[in-house]
Amino acid sequence: SVASGAILYLTITGVNQFAVAAGAAGIHVPSWASLVLGGNGRLVIENGSAVKDGNLIQGAGIGGNTGETCGTIAINGAELTVQSRYAACIGGGSNASGGTVVINGGKLTLYSEEAAAVGGGYHGNGGNITITGGQITGTGFYQGAVLGGGTAGAGGQVLISGGTLFLTNYGDGAGIGG
Repeated sequence: SVASGAILYLTITGVNQFAVAAGAAGIHVPSWASLVLGGNGRLVIENGSAVKDGNLIQGAGIGGNTGETCGTIAINGAELTVQSRYAACIGGGSNASGGTVVINGGKLTLYSEEAAAVGGGYHGNGGNITITGGQITGTGFYQGAVLGGGTAGAGGQVLISGGTLFLTNYGDGAGIGG
């Protein structure tokens, strides 16, 4: 977890893979914290989800825990594969908005269900997303947008000035928006 007010510079080397328990983010970046991710390695994150006391709990692959908006995330390199359900792959946890995500480079393969691949979790707004480079292959299932808001969330602000995007949604969600 990145401490509030801190900036973590994370360089990915080699091949790294882990699964995340329900409710927690794979790499926790809470509000008022920042993550700058780069490198030439590969990182694979697979998130699970659960229901507790009738509430859906799920943290983002990279970003906020359940009910938590993420801080600022900048991706400058590395190869990332993230699979998440009810929380964004990169952004907000379930029932939370997306925060600020800037993608300048890297190769991202993202799979999301009921939440945005980049942006808001289930019932979360998209936040602020800026893409200037890199390659993003995003696949959404059900109602969340690939870039923007999760199920029932507004799209937020999405600015694209570079990069290569392959976006597919196999449900009622938008490729970009809410």
